[in-house]
Amino acid sequence: MAMRSSRWFFWVGVLVLFSGTTLRAQKELLDSAKTLLANKKYKNAELLLEKAYDLKKSDRLKDLLADTYAFQAKWDSALPLYRALQEDFPENAEYHFKYGGALGRKAQNVSRLKALTLIGSIKRGFLQAAKLDSQHIDARWGLIEYYLAIPGFLGGGIKKCEPYAEELLAISPVEGYFAQAYLYELKEEKDKATKAYLKMFQHLDDHGTVERNQLNFLIGKACSEFEREENKGINALKAFIKRHSVKDGVPVSLAYYHLAKLYRLKKDRKEASFWIGKAASAQLDNKLLNEEKAKIHSL
Repeated sequence: MAMRSSRWFFWVGVLVLFSGTTLRAQKELLDSAKTLLANKKYKNAELLLEKAYDLKKSDRLKDLLADTYAFQAKWDSALPLYRALQEDFPENAEYHFKYGGALGRKAQNVSRLKALTLIGSIKRGFLQAAKLDSQHIDARWGLIEYYLAIPGFLGGGIKKCEPYAEELLAISPVEGYFAQAYLYELKEEKDKATKAYLKMFQHLDDHGTVERNQLNFLIGKACSEFEREENKGINALKAFIKRHSVKDGVPVSLAYYHLAKLYRLKKDRKEASFWIGKAASAQLDNKLLNEEKAKIHSL
């Protein structure tokens, strides 16, 4: 059924391409591509959008096609499109962020020497996005990860991250307290990290819908590690798994592990066993898995 559905969306898109260039036709094509992406039919979406882009090189198609490449970790294909959008729309914070983010992902998969040639552009992309949009959460997290990845002699370090954690706190208490806790943990200031996490929990009810998928994982992980708010953690992790892609930067296997732990805390042996089994198949750390398995089996 899933195969038939994806083919249907693909051929609808192709038919739309040849039915004219009306706004309605363009909207139908984009909707078809977005549905394919939502269903993680990345290759089908890629084929559809490439055909569309060959016929009409619109900015909306360029952005969506670049995202489609990024979902598949095809950074060399995504980067020229993101760069063109960044240059054509210099006041658009999101395009600067996407270009910097794609460069950052590429830097993780090339030699150290090659990565060094990319760091200036990565930093500029995130800084410009943060400058253009005072509410851009992802850009500030990008800068935190950037400064943590860069050695001190090149201008990196935890101190450089702290102002962005403060900015996140002003935008969103949940994001800000997560950022502060993360930095405290890296500095091995466990008491301060714990206090930051506990403050995060105080604001969780007021946060509303989680748009940033990485935050879904962080909420679930915190609920698991602090052994509280099990239902909220489960809902967050299931949302993370449903929306997971390579762009999230966190392996889905970690979500399986924390789900297993949360169900174990709820004394639900059946669900806990199911999720720890999925985590095991993803080759997580054996010591971690075995300890959790033993606790689940003792229910």
